[in-house]
Amino acid sequence: MVTRIYTPPVMSYYRAQQLQANDSDSQASEKANPEQATADEQESGQALVAHGRLAGHITQKQAPSSADSTQKENTQNDDISGRTKLSSIEATGRISVNTILDDFQSTLNALGADQNTQAEVSAYLGIVKLQAEKDRPDTSYIKHSLKTAAGVMDGFITDTLKQPSKVVRDWVDALLLQPIEFKWDKSSAKSTPEEQAAFLTQTESKAADAPNDTNHELRLALKQALKDSKAAYQAGNTENARQILEAASRHLQTNDRQVPGNLSGRVSLQLARLYNEDHQFTKAIPHFQAAIGQFQAISLKSKLAQSHLGLAEALEPLGQMEEAIKHYQNTMAIAEGNNNEASLQSAAQNGLGGIYLQSGQYNLAVEQFLGAYQSAQRSAGGENDLPDILSNLASTYQRQGNMSKAEQAYRLALKYAKKGGHLDSYRATLGQLANLYDSSHQPLQYEKAMARLSSLTPLSLSQ
Repeated sequence: MVTRIYTPPVMSYYRAQQLQANDSDSQASEKANPEQATADEQESGQALVAHGRLAGHITQKQAPSSADSTQKENTQNDDISGRTKLSSIEATGRISVNTILDDFQSTLNALGADQNTQAEVSAYLGIVKLQAEKDRPDTSYIKHSLKTAAGVMDGFITDTLKQPSKVVRDWVDALLLQPIEFKWDKSSAKSTPEEQAAFLTQTESKAADAPNDTNHELRLALKQALKDSKAAYQAGNTENARQILEAASRHLQTNDRQVPGNLSGRVSLQLARLYNEDHQFTKAIPHFQAAIGQFQAISLKSKLAQSHLGLAEALEPLGQMEEAIKHYQNTMAIAEGNNNEASLQSAAQNGLGGIYLQSGQYNLAVEQFLGAYQSAQRSAGGENDLPDILSNLASTYQRQGNMSKAEQAYRLALKYAKKGGHLDSYRATLGQLANLYDSSHQPLQYEKAMARLSSLTPLSLSQ
């Protein structure tokens, strides 16, 4: 296989678009001031020559005679660097992560990006380097960080040119199809102390306006991971959403620096929820536990209550009822009296009531289901939870032998299910009501319920 070097055609694209957009103004300016036009041409030529070196093409054209000795020295150093990259790739058959980061940084500098863009991109490149220096780099996290950095640069180009750009992302996508050496090569690192210091402290120097945030690059990476995971989940790609957060979680576990508790907690909580949704409860538990510790440390009550609730819901199907009860009760204690957390209160009470129902503690179950019903009524959107809560309450009454109250609760559950258009919930509750009529020897009511059940459609539910 012949290794191809995919390098960013950013400057040529960027400059060409600028020249095209300003063509009429440039022509007018040239007529008015020919000397200035010549200087602009030289500047444009130097930018494209710099890009040629970046792309690994050693230009044969001499630098303009007006360039000073510093410019010539930089040009020579860039040419040497380019030849070193090529020889390294030819020797190993793989593109070094060192080379990729150098190309990213050179392109970023050549674009003349604003300070915020510089800081954000440098943060992601710093994350890549941190991973690459590990004994076993997390390649998925490196790829994700490179794509994110590319998106930031494309955003800058888009804002500058007032037209959509995917040029950097396309370059990265093509690059990642090639064989890459993700392990950091210390032998090819920048040699001079000044250059090495500039590269290693890239994020810190770019974050000078946030001196108290020593983990600027981690904060940016975690925010982006949460954002990307949410987008993937909303698009229906649950597996991709989980993989993004798994990579972020692995990075958090191997990082020896203090990490922002809010962001790390959100990563743990969201990943645990995705495991719960996929019924991978054993995998979910340690992440819920981590989230509890992180949110408790910063007294973030809402997220803490959510973490306790999720952990209870993971423990229950594994048969760890005593632990599940404890975490349901913790959720209730945190959410109690806070109308903004009424939905969490309702969910915890409903879950706890379900455990009592299964264990035959019917009075305790009724108490929790009635409490869940009241909490759901105080909660925004709580009506969606009422069919499930009321069906559980009705089932408890039925097991107690209180058929009148059971029928009343089932009918109320049907009312809310119909109002919300919840066909599956309506069908399940109607089946439970038919079972009640059958067990209490009400054949006429049983036949009516079964006839309704057999003819049930989304259209008939709305009628």
